[in-house]
Amino acid sequence: MVVTDANAMREPRVAADHPVVRLTDVQSDAAPVVFIHGLLETPSIWTFLVSLLEQHQIPAIALPLPGHFPWAIGPDQVETLLQDDHLFAQYADMIRQCYPGRAVRLVGHSTGGMIALEIARLYPDLVQAVMPIGALWSGRLDNQQSLLARITLNPWIGPWSFRKMMEWWHWDEAWFQAGLKTVVGSPEVPVVDIPLQMLADLRQSNYDTMRRLAEWVASQDVLARLDQVCAPVCVVIGNKDAVVPPLHQLQIVKALPNATAVILDSGHLPMIEARALFEKSFIVWVLQPDPYLPVQQVTAGKSIAGLVEDLSAHRFDA
Repeated sequence: MVVTDANAMREPRVAADHPVVRLTDVQSDAAPVVFIHGLLETPSIWTFLVSLLEQHQIPAIALPLPGHFPWAIGPDQVETLLQDDHLFAQYADMIRQCYPGRAVRLVGHSTGGMIALEIARLYPDLVQAVMPIGALWSGRLDNQQSLLARITLNPWIGPWSFRKMMEWWHWDEAWFQAGLKTVVGSPEVPVVDIPLQMLADLRQSNYDTMRRLAEWVASQDVLARLDQVCAPVCVVIGNKDAVVPPLHQLQIVKALPNATAVILDSGHLPMIEARALFEKSFIVWVLQPDPYLPVQQVTAGKSIAGLVEDLSAHRFDA
């Protein structure tokens, strides 16, 4: 699989025995970083960080969601994975195969953030720290689902409509860029920074499985279990996120026993829209020898007390 960042062509390896994309192939004592993308994305979305990870000698892999290239399994195959905690166990096995005997730091965007938190809860010895980005704790989003989500989840028109919407969105680069514009915080955001390889990857994904995964996400609610997450968590929130409302994300911070947050002036893709500030927060978090050190001590993040105050006052300052 060929992926790109802003500066170079790269070829992270896809493992033959499981759908793991190796972003860096370095040997170091640093805690490996494991990335999990969101629904309707692919591992290519993380390639902008490859140069930074290599510069600091950080081992890193990306795990795809079921149905998303290169894990383009069919809807029948995914049913077992979506029962009980089987999906989280599968991811834990992938991580152990890549980094046996090592604890990792998990980074997850949107749905990937929710999955990362569940992996941390179920496998505390495997996870050193977690960074959810634009993450959700309930697929129902406090009953604020978009029209697209409601159509997708409709049992009568959903299967056909979702396939057609994906075909249209992936028709060409212009349609793809236009779709991405709907989730950013400002129309001036240079969406071209998102690797166009993700478009090629999505065309090779299984739309039926992606929709089945969307149904599964809609049935999830992990808020009551977040107090069981032992690892320190740094939550990255876009203050203009129209996909996962900031108030929804702040409830994650409030529910976790050991959480800090960074609030960036962005929509649902803070790692792209506010790239410079995100990279600063990310690399500080990655390089901290003590994952319990609050990121806001060295970046522009906010304390738990400040976030709880924001939650009450409905204020979102960049």
